[in-house]
Amino acid sequence: MRFVIPAVALLAFAVTPTSAQEPQAAAAKPLSLVEALEIAERESEAVGIARGDLARAEGERRQARSAYYPQLAGSASYTRTLRSQFSALQDGDGGPAAPVPEECAAFAPRPGLPVEERLDSLEAAVECASNANPFAGLGDDLPFGRENTYRLGLSFSQTLFSGGRVAGRTQAANANVRSATLGVTAARAQLLLDVTQAYYDAALGDRLVTIAQATLEQADTTLGQAQLAREVGNQSEFDLLRARVTRDNQRPVVIQRRAARDLAYYRLKNLLNLPLEQPLALTSELVDTAMVRTTRLVELVETPADTTTDARAPVLQAHEAVKSQQGLLRAARAQ
Repeated sequence: MRFVIPAVALLAFAVTPTSAQEPQAAAAKPLSLVEALEIAERESEAVGIARGDLARAEGERRQARSAYYPQLAGSASYTRTLRSQFSALQDGDGGPAAPVPEECAAFAPRPGLPVEERLDSLEAAVECASNANPFAGLGDDLPFGRENTYRLGLSFSQTLFSGGRVAGRTQAANANVRSATLGVTAARAQLLLDVTQAYYDAALGDRLVTIAQATLEQADTTLGQAQLAREVGNQSEFDLLRARVTRDNQRPVVIQRRAARDLAYYRLKNLLNLPLEQPLALTSELVDTAMVRTTRLVELVETPADTTTDARAPVLQAHEAVKSQQGLLRAARAQ
C-alpha cells in the first residue's frame, strides 16, 4: 500500500520552527530576577536623576546651614608695577636723575663776619635747600613705588541676628531634602515594579510560545492522522476539514505569542539598558516565589506601610513643597 502525504502537511512541517531556531537559544545570556533588579537600579536614568536631585538638595541644605557658623575668608594678591608715580624723578632715558645732595647743613648766622660773606653763606644755604631731594628722608623699606607688591587679607564674620532669614532658608532646604528622598524612594519602587513585571511578562511569553508551538504541532499530527484515516475511509471529509481548520487557526496564535514575547523582551532590555539584539535566557521560573523574597522587593512589599491618601508619596511631596515655600516666604520677610 502506498501513502501520499499532501503538500499542505509538508508545508506545515516546513514552516514549523524547532527549538534550535529560537533566537534565545544561541549564545543567550542567563539572567535571573535578582540580577535584573541589580542591573536596572544601576543603569536606570530615572533613579540616577532622582539621586542627583537628592545630592543637589543636600548641598543646598549644607549651604543654608553654613550661615549659622562663623565665616572665615582669606585673600591674596600680587602686583607687578611697570611704572609708578615716582618714575618722574628719573631722566628721559629711564636712568636716574643727576645726584643731588641728600642733606644740607643747618644755616647758622654769624654776625661777626662781613656783610659780603654773610650774604654768600645765606645764598649757599638757599641754593642747597632748593636742590635737595624731598624724599631723601624716606627709607627704602616703605611700600611706595615698589615694583613687586604682595597683599594678604583675612576676614572673619559671625551672624548674630538675621531676622529669621537664615532659619527660613534652612527650613526650605530641609523640606527640599525630604521631598528629594521621597522622589528617590518612589523612583526605585516604580523601577523595581516595572522590571519585575517585564521579567515575568517575558517568562510568561516564553511559556505561552511553547504552549502555542506544542498545540500547533499537535494540530499538525491530528491533521496527518485525519488525512490517513480519510484515505482508508475511516473518517469523513468534514472531520478532515475540521482538523485542517484547527491547524490553520493555530498558526496566527503562534505568531501572536511570538510577537508578544518579543515585545516583552524588548521592554525588559530597555529597562536594563541592554542591546536589543542581545539574546537572554531567563533563569527564574514563574512559580519561583522564593526568588522575590530574597530581592530588594522585600523592603517594599513585606514592610507594612500606610496606604491612606495623606501617606502617598505625591501628597507628601506636595506638603514638603508647601513647607519649602513657607520657609522662603519667611526669609523674604526677614530681608
